[in-house]
Amino acid sequence: MKKLLLLSVATAVLAGCNDSSDTSSAMSQSDFVSAYQGQYVGSQLIDSEPMHLGLTVNEGAFYLTVTDANESSTVYTGDYSERTGKLSFNQGEIQCQLNGVYHCEAGSDSVELRTHAPTDWIAIEDLSGTYRNSEEATFTILQSGEQIYVELANCMQTGQKMGANEVKFEAGFCFDKEVLAMIEPQTLETAGDTLKVTSSNPLLGGYWFKG
Repeated sequence: MKKLLLLSVATAVLAGCNDSSDTSSAMSQSDFVSAYQGQYVGSQLIDSEPMHLGLTVNEGAFYLTVTDANESSTVYTGDYSERTGKLSFNQGEIQCQLNGVYHCEAGSDSVELRTHAPTDWIAIEDLSGTYRNSEEATFTILQSGEQIYVELANCMQTGQKMGANEVKFEAGFCFDKEVLAMIEPQTLETAGDTLKVTSSNPLLGGYWFKG
């Protein structure tokens, strides 16, 4: 009887240990950023249509760019959970995990990610000059990205560099709410003479050419 009692107590203690490990916290946000700071990309056919994801992890900032088959892109800002160790976007509808197999999940769909570190990558701080789009709006970057502003049809507004390739525009003259823009410098003829901009605002999205 005593042996059975001791066995039951030991089993309960082990079960308690297993429960605590299941609910233990993941790494802190600062440790997560230190471990995984960078860019991740992935593509997957979803409902027979290609879907492309671009995930950026920076200090205290997480961005997910979702591009569909029509080249229409949406940028989401995310939050990190120290309980689950996951990044959450679009009010929790998209969950991304970087420990183990890098991937993002949305419902029953899963997109595997890989690190994205091209050797010819150009950061905003490496750029200088004025870029124009098809609407003759201008996007200007000066002093290694310390000064950034856009001039649209009827307004001009400054932006703030948030990371290697992110710019934030506060609500102001041109935008009625905060706008994020992901800047991907590209090369047409000379290094960095073209900007591919993905933004939550269509006025900024698309290609901008230096000159």
